[in-house]
Amino acid sequence: MSFHYKYGGSTAKRTLNCSGWAALSSTIDRVDKGSVHADRGTMLHTCCEILEEEGIEYDELLERGVEFNDAKLTPELLEEKVIPAMESLEDFVEDYNLTTVITEELLEFSEVIGGTPDILAYGDGVIACADYKFGDGVMVYADNNDQMFFCVWLALDSDLFDTEIDAETPVHFGIIQPSDKREETLDVWSTTVAEVDAFGDRFLDAVTVAEESEPGENLNEGDWCKFCPAAAICPEKGKTARNALALLDGELITENKELSKKGAELTIPVLELGQALELASKLEPWIKDVRSFAFDQLEAGNEVPGYKLVNKRATRKWIDPDATAEYLKRKLTAKNAMTYTVISPAQAEKVAKKLKVTLRMNGRTISKSSGTTIALESDKREAVVSQKAISETLKQLEN
Repeated sequence: MSFHYKYGGSTAKRTLNCSGWAALSSTIDRVDKGSVHADRGTMLHTCCEILEEEGIEYDELLERGVEFNDAKLTPELLEEKVIPAMESLEDFVEDYNLTTVITEELLEFSEVIGGTPDILAYGDGVIACADYKFGDGVMVYADNNDQMFFCVWLALDSDLFDTEIDAETPVHFGIIQPSDKREETLDVWSTTVAEVDAFGDRFLDAVTVAEESEPGENLNEGDWCKFCPAAAICPEKGKTARNALALLDGELITENKELSKKGAELTIPVLELGQALELASKLEPWIKDVRSFAFDQLEAGNEVPGYKLVNKRATRKWIDPDATAEYLKRKLTAKNAMTYTVISPAQAEKVAKKLKVTLRMNGRTISKSSGTTIALESDKREAVVSQKAISETLKQLEN
């Protein structure tokens, strides 16, 4: 079941922090353009819904041939995504004594507020909500998750939980995300009904502001801008970009140097390197949004002043790669015509699991970083010792 409300769980964080997003989004000609990732996520959600509601076996699910657009259930996706997700849901239900599980229940607060939570559940004096995340790009966690708060608040308003509830009733949020990028598929965070009610009050206040906003009003930039349909035309995002361009303007930088020498007030702010990196992290996704939005508009036949769509540079490809391979092996020999590479350890383990073969990995692999990268100070990884620090230490040892 699918029904899209203006204000829902996936946009709850954005609504709370940038009430003007909805009014600004109403001014653009949105192109409903799906993606292979979105299609795969929808298909995998459907698989879990079928398993939960019908109780069929995994093999039967595979035989049924679940698909959505071009996304189809494969043995690999069943093994790597669906089964871990269902096992995590079972653990979640068992760990918190949840006796009733409700899947994909359409809930409506008003004409503009509503949604369909993946999983709502309750037991004796306890309620819970779980959400499947099947992407591998962005890792999602349960801690203070606004989407989870929204879903439970909506369910409480709908009197969906048939159990005794008061302000101190525990509420458990579960994010289920099978991915090689995280240690545990299931992430749980707990709160209370009182906190959910407080969220609901804040959310309704934000929606009131949103409904009264004119395009361009009550905008606020932050990490909630990700996936916002109006990000490409948002004046707040544009302001950040203009500040960055000002910093790159050679004339202004020269002017500031001269003013600085005279002790005068600077005409543009001078950023520390850390602040510049923060600015860059905000601009990178915005730049991607702008290009994607402009491409969609041009592809839909709308004009973008100063730009047009053209064909990419043509490259030669084999018409029949298999037949060509045999031809080239005869003419050039296989050694010169073909290239081979060994699969990675992770890929080898997946193939071995599929074929039910045991691999002896000890002594065959080594974990080696591909290099260094910049991370926030709060990142759990240890900081790398700089070459400067190593050199100074060596000098001290020599002395």
